[in-house]
Amino acid sequence: MPNCYFSSVAILDDDATFQYLTKRILVDNAIAEKVQVYSNGLILLNDLARNLHNLDLLPELLFLDIEMPAINGFEILDQLALLPNAIVNKVRVVLLSSNLRSAAIDKLIEKGVILDFFNKPLTKSDLHVILSIVAKESNK
Repeated sequence: MPNCYFSSVAILDDDATFQYLTKRILVDNAIAEKVQVYSNGLILLNDLARNLHNLDLLPELLFLDIEMPAINGFEILDQLALLPNAIVNKVRVVLLSSNLRSAAIDKLIEKGVILDFFNKPLTKSDLHVILSIVAKESNK
């Protein structure tokens, strides 16, 4: 496999089509060595907490859908904030949605809770923006 930008990324989306499309663009562009796909936020949160003592198993980037049944993307962000700092600092979050960007999302970006927001489906251009943001963060 070619050199990848991340060792592991995760996708949390309840829609199988968007899961497939997001994973495909990540794989096709060598973004991560491993792409984990979740359709249930509670399973993702449990996996993150379970790997607290082995941070290498955590995804470095999480593509998070906003609109999901049971527990939505905003509720996932609230739960992530309750996890130990080692997890919060390792897992960067990118919000994905079919809905338009809102002021609430802009505030999350300003506060550094999420890297950015993109409309579905994720594009190659979006990936370039994400990589640019991550590079800038790394140089701070």
